[in-house]
Amino acid sequence: GEPSDLLGIVAGYVAEDNDFTGRDDWRREALTLARDRLGLNASVSAEIHESFAAYDRATADRWTDLLSRSGVLSQAGRFQEAEALCRAAVEEKPNDAGAWLALGLRLIDSGRHEAAIMALDRVPGDPFPHDKSVSGVWAAAALVGKTQALCLLKRYAEAVAVVDPFDENFASIDAAGLLYLAASVSYFRGQAFAKLDRHEEAIADWERVKEYVPADAPPELRRMAAGSLCDNGATHYQLGRYDQAMVSWQRVAAYVHVDDPSELRELATAALMGGFFLLLAAGKDDESLDTLEHALHIGGDEYQSQHRQWLTASLCEAVAAGYGEWVKCAMEKAGLTESMEPLWHAVRAELGVALEPLPAEIMDAVTDIRRKFARNPVNQSETSKAT
Repeated sequence: GEPSDLLGIVAGYVAEDNDFTGRDDWRREALTLARDRLGLNASVSAEIHESFAAYDRATADRWTDLLSRSGVLSQAGRFQEAEALCRAAVEEKPNDAGAWLALGLRLIDSGRHEAAIMALDRVPGDPFPHDKSVSGVWAAAALVGKTQALCLLKRYAEAVAVVDPFDENFASIDAAGLLYLAASVSYFRGQAFAKLDRHEEAIADWERVKEYVPADAPPELRRMAAGSLCDNGATHYQLGRYDQAMVSWQRVAAYVHVDDPSELRELATAALMGGFFLLLAAGKDDESLDTLEHALHIGGDEYQSQHRQWLTASLCEAVAAGYGEWVKCAMEKAGLTESMEPLWHAVRAELGVALEPLPAEIMDAVTDIRRKFARNPVNQSETSKAT
């Protein structure tokens, strides 16, 4: 056959032989030969490009499938099965970067962080040299996984050093998968900076996360944005920047929906409760009331049930500090009058309302709660005014 036909046929076989160490060299030489012998516009050049690109797409799909299947097992707590699936792929194709990546990530899931780093080190920095977009996603995923493992091992300085090349090497690549990875880089690097007491750098990285995460992103991505804002608020609070802490915590709500998984909703509720206390302390009663209502709305009945004791103690402290009228309004607005009935009656009584006859056990609880109110002389003066 014609040389061009022969090159096209051989290209298909070489492209599929990932164990052939001279695979990429052959591709470059074949393209050079086609250009020199057949001209710049030779059709076989496009055939060579497509053979390798088609194989890369199929390989990326296979890697994605392995990550997905092993990830499902891992999320179900079936860590041994997830690891076995990845190790089988590694044994079948020892040079397969995707198999090593999947193995490394699943080892992180099971808490075997040192082994995870060794597996992720087997992923080359450029697994698809002729497709920078695809290559960048997989190489960056390995880098992010290694950074996470180092953070979990409390090797924070190493984590920062490992992830530093990300911005230079991958930020300019236009690939959808890199948004999640870029957010992950900023999130984990921020955590490492915070542990190293490099607070300003931590805050800057956590702020950067929201640039990659829209409010309608998938829950796992919004979880990262919400976590970054929570950490940001906590760091500002630690540094005495209470206004900035309050703003960071209030912004968490933008990334959380009422139908999200409970873990994400609890994160937002805790952040909003932090903002609520800061607003209350600042005398911003209306804003604090709105924030409390928002927090309890996102948290739902499940949150209120799990944190009933803590919520009751917090509202008792507010009454004891002289905010009885505010707590009464808050309980009405947040729908807590029935679910927290003893506190509701105690607050009303503290404000001078004559209580209707109540069952003995509820009345005993009301009396106990009012003893907590009476410990604070500020509240006693408020009560005397109300009566």
